[in-house]
Amino acid sequence: MFIENRGNICGVVLVSLICLGFTSCGKGGTVRPIRVEQAISDCDLFGGDVDAEIDDSRGLSSLNSRRDLQSDKTIPIVSEGTAKAVIIMPKKATDFVTLAADQLIHYVQKISGAKLAKINEGNEVPQEIQTTIHVGATNTTKETGLPDEQLDVEGVQIKSVFDDENKHQIFILGKEDQSTLFAAYTFIESFLGVRWYLPGELGEHIDTQKTLTLPQVNLVHNPGFQTRQMSGFKSAEERIWTSKQRLSAPKNIIYFAHNLLHIFKPSEYKSPHPEVFPSKKGGLLGFKKYFPKSDSDPKWQPVMTEPFVLQEAVRKAEAHFAKHPNARSFGVGINDGSLYDEEFDIPTYNPGKLKNRIGSVDLSDLIFAFSSYVGCSVQKKFPKKIIGALAYQEGHEPPKNPIATNIMPYLTYDRAMWRDAGIKKKDQALVKGWLEKSKYIGIYDYLYGASYLTPRFYPHLIDESVKFYASFGDRVRGYYAEAYPNWGLDGPKLYIATRLLWDPKADVDELLNEFYNKFFKKAKFPMKQYFEKLESIWMNMTPEQSKVFQQDAKITYHAWFYNGKSVILFTPAVIQELEGYLTTAKEIAVNDLVKRRIAFFETAFNHAKNISLIYNLDKSYFATVSSPKNGQEAKALQQKIESFYDMSKKRKELYTAINSDSLLKPRFDYFIQFGKNPKYGFQFSGYKRALSILKTWAQTNDPGLVNSLNQYERELPGFLL
Repeated sequence: MFIENRGNICGVVLVSLICLGFTSCGKGGTVRPIRVEQAISDCDLFGGDVDAEIDDSRGLSSLNSRRDLQSDKTIPIVSEGTAKAVIIMPKKATDFVTLAADQLIHYVQKISGAKLAKINEGNEVPQEIQTTIHVGATNTTKETGLPDEQLDVEGVQIKSVFDDENKHQIFILGKEDQSTLFAAYTFIESFLGVRWYLPGELGEHIDTQKTLTLPQVNLVHNPGFQTRQMSGFKSAEERIWTSKQRLSAPKNIIYFAHNLLHIFKPSEYKSPHPEVFPSKKGGLLGFKKYFPKSDSDPKWQPVMTEPFVLQEAVRKAEAHFAKHPNARSFGVGINDGSLYDEEFDIPTYNPGKLKNRIGSVDLSDLIFAFSSYVGCSVQKKFPKKIIGALAYQEGHEPPKNPIATNIMPYLTYDRAMWRDAGIKKKDQALVKGWLEKSKYIGIYDYLYGASYLTPRFYPHLIDESVKFYASFGDRVRGYYAEAYPNWGLDGPKLYIATRLLWDPKADVDELLNEFYNKFFKKAKFPMKQYFEKLESIWMNMTPEQSKVFQQDAKITYHAWFYNGKSVILFTPAVIQELEGYLTTAKEIAVNDLVKRRIAFFETAFNHAKNISLIYNLDKSYFATVSSPKNGQEAKALQQKIESFYDMSKKRKELYTAINSDSLLKPRFDYFIQFGKNPKYGFQFSGYKRALSILKTWAQTNDPGLVNSLNQYERELPGFLL
């Protein structure tokens, strides 16, 4: 039996509620909730501090990336275009191990022209072969005592052995088959010199050579963060690129995202359990239930003090682990909406509706009491499993009480905002505050390129933030970013990010200089100046630009997201300087591939230039222009309108060119939205105002001009796609 407002039901459900410890009977028999944490017992809650149990031994420069040279003998792979090595495969190779071997064969052949043979273990190796490369867990690999016991799930090992018969063995493997593929890519990158700066052939760097030899080595490497995730990759070549950058395999990631929506599907719970859904103030009884219109409605949160909701979340988590025993985690991340229960949850946990630093009602105590209840309950049956959660919006700041040790909250913020020293200081303090309440945390970042109209290139901020998180060692276990790249504007930004996640101790300037040298060859200097200028306009805003940034930063996780205001950084002077670097680079470039790369970035730049000039003309000149006093002023205004019209027409031509590029098109599709959706602020009201002013003047002073102005007004919407 259930009555919506929980009134007059003590006699029916009091026993079960008292057993849970959540309620007491008030006057008139009304059931009242008490704080969820009072129902938690026999649970492992975190009781440490910021520096508790730090293990900082991760990364390529550490013990976990030993490069122990065993001999001065080099290992022959290819000699003058002739293969001197073969690949040895396990008898029952999985798809990942097979792909790892095939990728090794593919890149050795691209570099040297020689194709390595693939032989199943146990079969005879030709006499002329000097090196056997064991991929994955062959019997010989196991007999050698590999893999190293220090390897994490996604750790890799590359070890060479020189035997008594003057033969060489190389072992390439990971803790699991997926990480064996990571080991192959590490080998290809570290010892064959291949780079994948961007997805596809355009972004791949290879130095060809007829002879390939390797030093003796024992490389043991655990990634800087146990799980490394990014989203927003649309194409197959982008997803292949993420694998080459060794972002985490799906089975190893921690699930934390907006999952309450999926745990409590409205279509499943609305009729039998309306108590799941939040109440809003209003209606005859003082409160009215909010029932989502569809299962995809993200605006609401379940009633977290409701005993059934807590029990059901536990049941769903336990059922998940029972059905998927190899699963690492289960997510209880809050939905992407702010409709919390106003009848019980908010009055119990924040009756004054005090706000946190990002302007949301602070409900961290509620959210993480709920999460901890689920975590504590699951912990008893599945002690090694992780419950992922979101420190987001109303749950942005750490709760007052420690949380269960199996809860891993992901801390959401856009660290590009660290360009502001005050914001950076507060965000770093927030991370430390969370580490006082949670044994482990994850980082949730917003590396967006798409949805911004101009480049958002800040590699040194990425480096600073990743190194800051890595300084807490194993306590910062995961990293996730909404990447949604715009490759043509942001260039190597995501390459730098993925390399630092793999090895936080890497030198960002070495990574960048290598990119300029390898990717642009003779044109490296002007292209370095180009990208350094892009970084500078983000990091060194003028006081006026910084003021606009600060206004947006107060109300959002990421300033200028989907509102187009970043075009204020692309001033005519900046555009002219950037154009100069691109022109010089084109003049210097000799290699056809390098020319294509420069043209790729120039195409994206031209689109950003175009929309910035249009926007700035609309907002600066047209928004303030007054009615012409004479024919000379009217002519000047007409020329500006014609210029705006021509640039708008050019924008459509630019988009047509971009539309044919598989790497650019998905990203610039976002630009269409700015032209069609009023909320993005690109309705060009200044231009329309200027047209109206000039038409009014022309009707009296130059009637023949009116027809031209009508054409500009009529055709413009099509050009502003």
